[in-house]
Amino acid sequence: MVFSMLADLGVEDGTRALEIGTGTGWNSALLAHRLGVENVVSIEFDAEIAKGARENHREAGLSPLVAVRDGRLGHPEGAPFDRVQATCSIGEVPRAWAPAVSRTTPTSRARHGPPTATGAGRLCLLPPSGAG
Repeated sequence: MVFSMLADLGVEDGTRALEIGTGTGWNSALLAHRLGVENVVSIEFDAEIAKGARENHREAGLSPLVAVRDGRLGHPEGAPFDRVQATCSIGEVPRAWAPAVSRTTPTSRARHGPPTATGAGRLCLLPPSGAG
């Protein structure tokens, strides 16, 4: 599941990524290893879970930013991002994420995890601003 979500995210050199739902930190560690820690921000709602993820990152020799907050609010102070990935379950893409996504790429992507027990996630392709 993690690898298919990362493949769908379509990151490449220079991509800035926002992850919603840090959990153990595995996914954000993979992103940080691929993109560099300066290009990855992960948001976790639960402070204790975020603390554990930071420890896991440290053990792996990585230090992406892990912010504790409600992921539905995004991370505007770190915007823009080229990719947004929710590794937690959400019913819809929050409006607050729209300004966080870079409008400089032909198509920015927001990927969110399984909203149902079937494991069916969704990939949203967001057009550049002004494109409709």
